Amino acid sequence: MGMIASMNPTPLPLDPCNSLRLTAEQMAQFHDQGYVIVKGLVRPEAIAAFRDETLEIVRARNLDKAYLGQSWEYLANGMIDRWLHGGNLKALVESILEGPASLYLPFTAVKGPQQGRFTFHQDNQYTACRGPARHIGLNVWTALVPMSVANGCLQIVPESHLAGTRVSTASADCPGHKMVTEEPSSWIDCIMEAGDAVIFDRLNVHGSGENRTDAPRIAYAVQWHRHDTEAFIDGSWDLLSRRPAYPLAQRPVAALTTEKQRGE
Repeated sequence: MGMIASMNPTPLPLDPCNSLRLTAEQMAQFHDQGYVIVKGLVRPEAIAAFRDETLEIVRARNLDKAYLGQSWEYLANGMIDRWLHGGNLKALVESILEGPASLYLPFTAVKGPQQGRFTFHQDNQYTACRGPARHIGLNVWTALVPMSVANGCLQIVPESHLAGTRVSTASADCPGHKMVTEEPSSWIDCIMEAGDAVIFDRLNVHGSGENRTDAPRIAYAVQWHRHDTEAFIDGSWDLLSRRPAYPLAQRPVAALTTEKQRGE
């Protein structure tokens, strides 16, 4: 399978991520509430190719109609490869985490038409991580179509990162995934335009609503961690920078496969 982005006749940027930094006010919100919405993180001319490549990846696994189509595979020299390794996204992440950072897990986040909610959870409930910094890691969740309550936008629980890792259980609504045992009573609906992103702490409680429309809700998520973050893997703690939890997700592939994968 060839590079999906090459089908677009319009010249595309080598780095689809705009060179942005959070304002002092945005940084304060991220520290205090555990999330911030960044407008226009994706360059406008790159949005269509980014969206189409993301959708093609989940279609290769027949996941475009699932409640959450997740895959960490991405094509060499494609738009996602440029998004992850172009430099601007990592620079933004490192400015927020206040130190060197590494790619942890990138994945498609596509909710099919008329699919149900994704239960509230924390990323840290999948692989336990710890570190000396106030933010051990974060997720850059990017909208590739407009996000609304109607199509199941991301839902964030402000300040939920301050309580640490919460008790979790298997999700009854989302097989193979986790959920917090205490459901939140309130949250923020992340209404966004295509190209916007919500950046949230690894300990933030989040989920998504139902997609009540006849079109897929298309997004792409990238988890990052600080260089001094440790993870509990195979019964012991080790630096993620030395022992990545998802080594296959660190590099692109020449062609997509149908191998089963798990996102966080």
